[in-house]
Amino acid sequence: MLLLDYGQDLSYIFKCLSKLHNLRKLRIEIFNRCGYWYPNRPNPLNDLGKVIGANLNLTHFELFLNGRIRVSCSAIFGHVPASSPLKLEHLSISDSFSDVQAIIPHIRFLTSISFYAYYDQILAVLRSERIFPPTIQVSIIRNNLLDYLRDHPRIVGLFVNNPYEEVAGTMILGIMAQHSESLKYFGTTSSGFSCSLRPVQNELLLQQCTKLNHLILVPWPYQEYCRLLSDTDAMPPEIVSE
Repeated sequence: MLLLDYGQDLSYIFKCLSKLHNLRKLRIEIFNRCGYWYPNRPNPLNDLGKVIGANLNLTHFELFLNGRIRVSCSAIFGHVPASSPLKLEHLSISDSFSDVQAIIPHIRFLTSISFYAYYDQILAVLRSERIFPPTIQVSIIRNNLLDYLRDHPRIVGLFVNNPYEEVAGTMILGIMAQHSESLKYFGTTSSGFSCSLRPVQNELLLQQCTKLNHLILVPWPYQEYCRLLSDTDAMPPEIVSE
């Protein structure tokens, strides 16, 4: 994983990385701690496309941008030949793209996705294109995500990183029950799970999950938990291959 600051010479860093040609997993977090902002110069993040274009066997891609940092999806995936799109298996991106539709050809084969706190852009694309990775990790539960999970044909793994109240917990258990024939892995915070089981009738929803064989409950806040679930190497191997 690369942790970079927007004030660094990102163009040079990406130029050096583009000399590599065998990357399978690329995970980058870019922060703007000093508030750098250069509206009148080319966006150096677009040069990330040179790295992606040099590694056409990439299967795992994670890009987190904070603050006012934006990037063009067309720019960073424009270095990939249109006739040979990537076959990404895992994706995690923040809501910081101006044209997220450009990622569509590269996410047809997703097996897992991690949603950051803001995911309206990518979620809309997934729903419109009927792309449903079997393993889903999410930080914040919103109605549009719940609708997506209800439309999903087959959830194998579901991970909810942050606490939630009884109402949201009931909805999550309802989704788990809906996918009881496929759901094998569920991870969440112990406080959220406890809230979801307050109504006695919710126990019946949980009991329907007869195929569930991995249950991860952790306290919150617990930063390593988020790190653990964002790394597919740390998940049971079936989660990625189901």
